[in-house]
Amino acid sequence: SDYNNTASPYEFTFVATPDFDNADPNMADMQLTVAITAGNSIQSNSFTELFGTGWQVNTALTGSILQNNFGIGDGSRDLWIFSLPVPSSELTTVHTTGVGIPVLSFIVDNMPTSGEIAILENNDPIAVALAGVGFVVDNVINADLGDGNGTQDYYGNTDPVNNSFIFSSLTIGEVTQNILELSLYPNPARDVVAIRGDINQLDSIEIYSLNGQLVKTVTNKFEEI
Repeated sequence: SDYNNTASPYEFTFVATPDFDNADPNMADMQLTVAITAGNSIQSNSFTELFGTGWQVNTALTGSILQNNFGIGDGSRDLWIFSLPVPSSELTTVHTTGVGIPVLSFIVDNMPTSGEIAILENNDPIAVALAGVGFVVDNVINADLGDGNGTQDYYGNTDPVNNSFIFSSLTIGEVTQNILELSLYPNPARDVVAIRGDINQLDSIEIYSLNGQLVKTVTNKFEEI
């Protein structure tokens, strides 16, 4: 959803999706860590607090700092750490199983043509290595669930489908040759593409990855791909 009303194709929103109902949980401090291909950045003026105030963001752990200062990672990913310190008064939100709660939103500002953005998993080797040198980049959502035990970790797992986004430089919109018109979608694509048009006039179709590797060749008569 376009929470900032920018219509930007590179606006991203963190959404917490409960796996149980709760009528009155008290939310405390939270932290979310994003890993993004080095060289991409987040617009400072695009950061939107959708749940709670006082969120902070920094880019102290760039890929080069991780590699050169700590010997961690290969320098290809920067870490953006979003944190909400313990607020002066705890946040309260009623939630229902499976109904997402938008937490915060931001825009990647340089229209990247390659690479990936994803929530850094707590068991990612970089997260584990950073913990060993005193940096905690775990995703944490703390809450008092009303069981009398006080605040506890309320963070579970990331969505395996929506946890990451692959940037692509592929911009094939519509190809015309003589009277033959084809369209390819979605664009960019990750796992599945569809080609619309009279493809049986073609001898073959070749599909390449972002790295220029041939992924699949389809020859006449065409099969479903």
